[in-house]
Parts: sequence; C-alpha cells; structure tokens
Amino acid sequence: MKIPFRRRPSLVAGALLSMLAVRGHAADRPLPPPPPPEAYSACADKKVNDSCSVNLGQQAIEGTCALYESGDGQLFCRPARPPLPPEAFTACTDKVADAACTVAFGDHTMQGVCAAYDDGQLFCRPDRPPHER
Repeated sequence: MKIPFRRRPSLVAGALLSMLAVRGHAADRPLPPPPPPEAYSACADKKVNDSCSVNLGQQAIEGTCALYESGDGQLFCRPARPPLPPEAFTACTDKVADAACTVAFGDHTMQGVCAAYDDGQLFCRPDRPPHER
C-alpha cells in the first residue's frame, strides 16, 4: 500500500514520538538495589577503576571500583562477574564434579553439571547459557 506524500510527515513524527516515549520510559525505570555496605567499604580509600575485593558470605568477589549510578559520588566494588546465586551451590551439595544437577530459579529450571568455582566449591554450571534457551 502506497502512502500519499502529504501523510508521510505525520507517520515520521509518530515514529519519532514513539521512540522518545520508549527512551523516556527506560530513563524512568528504577535503579537496581544499592550495593551492600561491604562493597562500599572495599573502595573507601581507592579511586575509580582501582582493583578491589569483597567477601560476601563464603564468596570472595574480585572487581573494580566504580561510581554508583545514583549519583551520590560514592565508590563501590563492582564485580568483574556477577556472583552466583546460592541455589547454584545448593544444587551440588553432596555431589562430585561433573555430576548432573538441576537449579530452580522461581518457576524456571536449568540442567547442568557440577563444576568447581574459584574457591573450589562446587556449583551447578548450566549446559547452555540462559539466553540461548
């Protein structure tokens, strides 16, 4: 279907308004929860991009110091990779490396095998990354 020339500007304007509305909605979304106090303490005497380490529970998390998105000017230790959820470790309790495992996250489950984390503790490593499912 061919659109008459005189109607095209309104279509372009409508498309631009839609894009701005979507972009504005993304700006309105809430910030993620603030980092734990230990993450701030790890960067107390450091500068942006300095290396840092935070102990959360039994996990030592390596990262770099960064400014929190809220704009409060405080540095926190941003993990180099996100920490694994406790369910990943629980799924391999009383199992050996390479044993089959299943992790439940709410109403989703993932199949995988038990593998050693950095500290040697076993966790359930998915067969495929979640985004490939």
